[in-house]
Amino acid sequence: MKKATVKPSIRMIVSSLALLICAALSLWRGSAKLLILDPFGIIDVTIGVLLLVSGYFIIKRTHFETGMFLALIVGAGMTIIFIASNPYQFVIFYEGLIPFLAGVIASGEEQETRKIIWIRRIKGFWEEFSHNKIGLVGLSILLVFIAVAFLEPVLMPYDPEYDIVADSYAMPEWVIYFNPSLRNLPRTTRYSLDWNWSSNALPEGIIITKENSTYIIKYEGNETVTIALTTKYDYSYDPPERFLFNFYYSAQPRSVNKKATVRYSLELNMTKPDGKVLSLWDQHWWRYKAGYCFMENPYYDPLRDPLYERYYPGGPDHNRYGYEHYWHYKEHIWDRKYTLQPGYILYQKWSSLNGRIPTWDINASANVQYTVTRYPCVRLGFETWQTHQLSRELFSPPGTYTLTMYITFEPQTTNAACEVRISKFEVYVPGLLHGILGTDSKGRDCWSRLIAGTKVSIAVGLAAAGISTLLGVLVGVVSGYKGGIVDEALMRLVDILLCLPFLPLLMILVTIFGRNILYIILFIALFGWLGLARVIRSQVLSLREMPFVEAAKAAGASDAYIMIRHLIPNIMPIALADLILSIPGAILLEASLSFIGFGDPRTPTWGREFSIMQTEVATPYDAWWWMFPPGIAITLLCVAFVFIGHAVDEIVNPRLRRRR
Repeated sequence: MKKATVKPSIRMIVSSLALLICAALSLWRGSAKLLILDPFGIIDVTIGVLLLVSGYFIIKRTHFETGMFLALIVGAGMTIIFIASNPYQFVIFYEGLIPFLAGVIASGEEQETRKIIWIRRIKGFWEEFSHNKIGLVGLSILLVFIAVAFLEPVLMPYDPEYDIVADSYAMPEWVIYFNPSLRNLPRTTRYSLDWNWSSNALPEGIIITKENSTYIIKYEGNETVTIALTTKYDYSYDPPERFLFNFYYSAQPRSVNKKATVRYSLELNMTKPDGKVLSLWDQHWWRYKAGYCFMENPYYDPLRDPLYERYYPGGPDHNRYGYEHYWHYKEHIWDRKYTLQPGYILYQKWSSLNGRIPTWDINASANVQYTVTRYPCVRLGFETWQTHQLSRELFSPPGTYTLTMYITFEPQTTNAACEVRISKFEVYVPGLLHGILGTDSKGRDCWSRLIAGTKVSIAVGLAAAGISTLLGVLVGVVSGYKGGIVDEALMRLVDILLCLPFLPLLMILVTIFGRNILYIILFIALFGWLGLARVIRSQVLSLREMPFVEAAKAAGASDAYIMIRHLIPNIMPIALADLILSIPGAILLEASLSFIGFGDPRTPTWGREFSIMQTEVATPYDAWWWMFPPGIAITLLCVAFVFIGHAVDEIVNPRLRRRR
């Protein structure tokens, strides 16, 4: 009589087909890596084989539950690993998410009686767990971290790696409630200012238009004219440590017979709230400073002016025409404060400039970034190192600041023409107070960096502990059940690995293979299964003598069937408790490796923050808002898993239960 065959359902066909496709992609990826001698290819090949076996078991129904759980475990494990390393790779789909979903789809074919048994087990476990107060505290803490990890896009307002949001070592905003004297510290301020002008006051021949964020000034005429563009911004805090003024300009005078018809100049002044006017910039200050000025005085008249006024200080024959008279004027030629001053400023007291800015007759353009450098310090009369004095000069007192751009056109021929373009004026002041947790040494948001490390630290702990637990279960079950030479070989391997210095060996392996988070997870898992393997082996040694194992042998069951169907389910409570208690160790080990400089520099983890603090010298700046939160987060997460692990251990081991 033929045995009736059961046709596979649509769910089984879909899940098996998805697993086989994913297996093919993993095997192809692993083979390609092995061809270029990439050791990661072994992992992809292994994942491909496991998915292939899982799909075969599901479609053949011989080991349906084994195939289903294998797909779920591989999918969930690889998803966690890729979240820890790089969640944006396409491989996360066919080695993680799709296999997991295939396992979920296949679980719909589970027999109703088996579903009832699993539901009862879960309810019974929760009934025991819910009476353990320490376990509930740990679960609550863990759920908070998981919620933070899932809500990362909402809770993380800035890119933790690249967004500079404030000044270095900016304190959290809330410190002002404990120290009111800090209320006036600068906040991050950004302005994009439009230029304004009086249409009625524009000279004849001047037309100003706006194109997107660029202002176009066109001049056509025969008379010298000067126009003023103004803009204003409010600043109400203490002077900042740093600042940035930024704008772009370009100028194109019309040429006739290769000779410009117009000379032009640009000058930027600032009027402070107290009425003081500062000359901030003109178009050629830095290019023609006294140290190496090759600029000829455009106003030099050989019939009227002395020969030394033909060139500015530092000109072609500076020994004769430049520094000699410069020295008589300033007396200290070696003083950097003076030698960096513009030649035309030094000479305009007695030359034919008469206080005017020299003009250009060439096409020119530049992106001007005016910040805390020696250029503005010297121009405003400070030493090159007096950047704090410069900031106080430019940003005090609080109030409304007016910026004025003077543009002068001097025609050289009739029908002269010139076009000048100026962008919006950008003002950026990095704050010394920012957000929930302030900033680090580079001005990056510490809160965003803390949030970014949450999912990675959880994923590293789960992935490393999961792989090590799987290895420990496999080695322990095989060693305990097989016995003999297999048992002896596996236990001697465990003894050898236990004798090796753990942390130094990890440092060597990371140095050889590279500082990659995947390698770190694998190396932590490689040395994390040894203790569990010994415990599982001792348990299996007693289980293999039980009557149900002897009955399975008498019924003709294979060794693999007995280990998978009878032994592993009986040691799963021990493995589960060990899995949960191994997660804190994996998290702390990754943090330790990162702290001593052997972590992945591209992956945001809490341990990497301590390494950056060490190299960036956070302690002398007393940046407690940067130093303490990662340590507190690591402690709370580890405590959560320890509490849950102890609660689970009490449930699976009745001898540890306390009288409630």
